[in-house]
Amino acid sequence: MPFKTRLTPLINLKIGYSHIWNQYENGTGTLLGEFGLGLNLRLTEKLDIYTNSGFLMTQQSLLIPIRIGLRF
Repeated sequence: MPFKTRLTPLINLKIGYSHIWNQYENGTGTLLGEFGLGLNLRLTEKLDIYTNSGFLMTQQSLLIPIRIGLRF
């Protein structure tokens, strides 16, 4: 976590490669990129709840992932 406060911003950046084995010879591959922003709320010393959303680009598609989770 970047800060020790109760409410902390989150920044997410993922870069990679995606490969799908489809009907084309040797499949189809493309770059994958995801950028996200979110917030982390510290409930107790060992329990956090977070939410994160952003943009995911892969296989000529643009997706908007939304994540909500617990961090122990």
